Amino acid sequence: MSPTFGPAPLGLVHFTVLEVPPPELVILAAPIGYTAVGLRLHPAFPGALYYQILQGSDSMREIKARLKAEGVSVYDIEFVVMDLNFVPESLKPVFESASALGAKRLSVCGDDPERGRFISTRCVRPGARGRLFLPPDRKFFAAIREGAN
Repeated sequence: MSPTFGPAPLGLVHFTVLEVPPPELVILAAPIGYTAVGLRLHPAFPGALYYQILQGSDSMREIKARLKAEGVSVYDIEFVVMDLNFVPESLKPVFESASALGAKRLSVCGDDPERGRFISTRCVRPGARGRLFLPPDRKFFAAIREGAN
């Protein structure tokens, strides 16, 4: 089954204010007209700032409460580099959190000099219920179709 891509909501991406923790990002976004946020739940490179929000944790409960109270959704999860060392299984906690937060997309960067190899080896199924794929426009983004847990 192919994914359906509609217009994206107006969202505040975490990259623009990365030092702001996710609950505060939601509070920042809502009053200035954003209806969605992107969250940095995975380091963009080794040592980069990111926020771990695990299922069942206090931080998960807090952000879900803030999202509901502010009427904001999570549109995407930032930022996964899919290079030659990429291991899809390492993203399981990220997918679990993304699913619990209702995220629609996962922002990725394809870092493989051989485009064909990237498409054939990096666009894989990390779990029985989750799937990474390149949308028809071939931009390097991946959508989260279902929860990976």
